Order: sequence, then C-alpha cells, then structure tokens
Amino acid sequence: MKILLVRTSYRLHENYVYNRVSPPMGVMYLASHIRSKFSGAEVKIVDLLIRDNFERMLAEFKPDVVGFSTLTCEAFLLPELIKRAKASSAKPLVIVGGPHATSSPLSIFAQTLADAAVLGEGEITFAEIIEKYIKNEPLEGIKGAIIKSVDKNGNFKIVRGGARPSIERLDDLAFPAWDLIEIDEYQKYFDMNIWHSEDRYMTIFTSRGCPYQCIYCHRIFGKRPRFRSAENVVEEIELVHKKYKIKEFQVIDDIYNLYPARVIKIAQLLKEKNIKVLFSFPNGLRADILNEETLRAMKEAGAYNLTFAIESASPRLQKLMRKGVDLEKAEKVIEMAEKMGFIVNGFFMLGFPGETYFEMMGTVDFAVHSKLHHALFFSVNPHGFTELSETFYKSKADDACEGTQKYHYFNRYFNLANVSPIMFAYIMLYANIRFYVSLPRVYSLLKITPNYMKFFKQGIFFFFSIAYHNLVSLVKEVYNSVRPKKSPERIGGAKSSNRPAG
Repeated sequence: MKILLVRTSYRLHENYVYNRVSPPMGVMYLASHIRSKFSGAEVKIVDLLIRDNFERMLAEFKPDVVGFSTLTCEAFLLPELIKRAKASSAKPLVIVGGPHATSSPLSIFAQTLADAAVLGEGEITFAEIIEKYIKNEPLEGIKGAIIKSVDKNGNFKIVRGGARPSIERLDDLAFPAWDLIEIDEYQKYFDMNIWHSEDRYMTIFTSRGCPYQCIYCHRIFGKRPRFRSAENVVEEIELVHKKYKIKEFQVIDDIYNLYPARVIKIAQLLKEKNIKVLFSFPNGLRADILNEETLRAMKEAGAYNLTFAIESASPRLQKLMRKGVDLEKAEKVIEMAEKMGFIVNGFFMLGFPGETYFEMMGTVDFAVHSKLHHALFFSVNPHGFTELSETFYKSKADDACEGTQKYHYFNRYFNLANVSPIMFAYIMLYANIRFYVSLPRVYSLLKITPNYMKFFKQGIFFFFSIAYHNLVSLVKEVYNSVRPKKSPERIGGAKSSNRPAG
C-alpha cells in the first residue's frame, strides 16, 4: 500500500504577505501513525509550501491513496489538485483532512472528486479508512469520516459516520515522521519565529485542545485539552536534538501553560538530562494565567521568545469573543517577561462584530503603550465550524472551495465592525506604523534580538511587507469607493451614521 500525504499551500497561487513556513506536523503525525499500524505501508509526504513536486510524485510513486491536509484559505486549490490525482495512472483513493475538512466538509464533495473527508483528529480515522480500503470493504460507518458512496449507476450520496471521540492518551501516538520531510529545506524560509536564535529548529506539539470558548477559534482538537506527559515531551526533544541536530523548538500548542506544574516539570527534566536547547512560543501561551515562577522555569529551560494573544483591549469585546483575558494581569505579565529578558510578542484582532472606531484604537493604544517588542494586527475572519461563523455570519458565509483565499488572516473581505471598509484599512495601516515607528521600541529590539542578521533579514522585511500590504489595501478601498461596483459587495461594513468618517 502506497500512501501520499500532501500539505496544500497558497504560496503556489498567491504571494501573500507573512508567508511563514513550518514543518507539516499534522501529516507527519499521520504518517507515523500509519506506519505503526501497517507494517507494509510505504508513505511519502509532499509539502507544497516548500516544493512543487506533486505531479512528479504522482507519476513516480503511483500512490494507492492520496491524503490532503488543507487550511480554509487554501481550499480553492483543492478541485484542481484532486482532479490531477484522479487523472493519474494510479487512480488513487482521495481523502481530505485538516481544518477545512472539519469546518466545511460538504464543500469538498460538492466541488471536488474527493472520496472521503476526515473530521477533527485524523490519525485513527484515516487508519480505519486505509484498513477497510485494503480489505476492499465499504467505507461507510467510520466514525470521524464522511464518505462519498457511489452506486453501480454512478449516483452518489454522502454518508456520515458520526463523531469520533478525541484521542485521550497522546503519549500513545508515535512521534512525528521527521525522516519523511526535508528538514534542511525548512531552515531556508521565514518561519513562525522572526527573532530566530538558532539556524536549525523544529516545531512541537505537547498538547491538543483548549478549554477556552473563544468564538473565532477552530475546534479541530476539541475544547477539552489533553496533555502529553512531561517525560514523553522531553523524550521527543532529546531524540530530535541528538538525531537531527535541532537546537530550537517552536511550541505550537493551543494552550501550553494551562497547568503550571507540568510546565515546571518539563523544565526540570530538561535540566536533569542536561539538554541544552532553546524554545520559542509562536502561540500557545495565555498571559493572564502566567506567574513569575513559571516564567523563571521556562527561562532556565531555554525559552527566550513568548507570544501572547491579547486580541482586544475592549472589556466588552473580551466578553463578546468569550476569551475573557484579564487585561490588567496580562499587561503586568508582559512587563514582567520583558524585564526578565524575554522577547515578547502580542497578537491582536480587529473587526469583531459591532466593534467601534474607539474600541479599535483602544486596542492599538494598548499595544503601543505595552512593553511588547512585536505586535501583529489581524482581521477577524469567520472560519466555518466556529461560533463566530454560526452566530454572526450564518446567513452570509458561503460553503464553497472557490474563493476561500478571502479567509486568509490578513484579508478583510469580512467586516462586521462599525467602521467603513476605508476606515478599517486605515486603522490596520495606522496600527502597524504607530507601533513600530518608535525609537525606544526599535532600540529595545536591537538590544534583545539574538541574531542581528535575521533581525534585519526577517524583522525589517516583515515590517515593510505588512506596511505595504496595508497601504495597498487602503488604496484599493478608496478606489472601490469612487467607482461603480461590478461585483457583489463584500460581507459586512458599518451602516451607522455616527461613526468616524472613512
């Protein structure tokens, strides 16, 4: 049995700003699980983020099964990719997984030639599909999967297998299949940590799921967190460090620091084993539940770069989005982390339903006056299978593969804020310029950056890329406002007459 796993990529189609490359952990876990279950299986990975070798792999490898992992903003690529797979000589079974399959599975069958979709965590479900396919048994009835069933007349129907429980014991999963990716290739691109300290890095999951009920967040791992043991996490770090000479690990959990005792234990085990590596956190930390003891333990273990998702400085919007960050505590933790020598980054979101000009500017002010070294301002997008989409965009959001690039987190196709599209674009541009055009902030960045070459290559380039993107967006909005519209209007936009002029 030959299985080809593919991570799709918008890089092949659009030159989006903030193109960040990191190893495809989802398909790497899938590959290792398949190999652990089927001794005769031959598995290969194609990552279209770094190499456009899909056609060649179809021709040379001749896979029996092709699995795609796809983000919603990349789903517009699926119809053509699946068409190519089906047209190849192997005529493989095609399975689609990842965030888009979980959030909008019906669009996959409506607009592509896919045979099955895997919802949520894919390891067990994918393996069960493979097992039935090997035995030439009907694929219907598999929990966590939706199957396209075709009768002898060529008519098909969609069969849901029901929900699959979350994987409870993450320690039982095989470590990711690092041997199936080109580790050296990932070191050549900008990754999720623009303040890179070491040249060789690897991403790592130490948990899945998150207990918080943020209305904009995915549910692919569920809302009940499950954690790998500290021993299991350190075993993986030690193995990857020794075998692949990895010097930095980027932790990409949804919520790494939910249990401080576990964070401290991981740090202690690393110290006991004398594993000298660095850690960065592109996401996965909640500021208002961190304390000095946990921060010090992380620092001693090699952590140097932290990211806190604050999202909004508006108490009303914190309640609306159900994130509920204690802004006062978060601000104190940011200041504490900065004093301890961490690089501190912040994530913010603009464009929540009913968000006013003054609330947006309040969030910008919070970022500017904080001790953050780096801040990213994203626009709110209603990804499928989220409460935001189901509650505020239900009658407006489409369920199609075509046009899904509008869900990219720097696009502003959707706008339910109480500001005009022009004002929204202006605020995004203003936020980035006001945050970064500050001599004290630039000085603090220069003082703390661990790698001056990468600071100038990635950090400076990143700033100008974001500024250029936002400037172009503003110009487009102004242009669109003075010419007759020839296509349907984008979703949302303020109607209030007392908003600031835009």
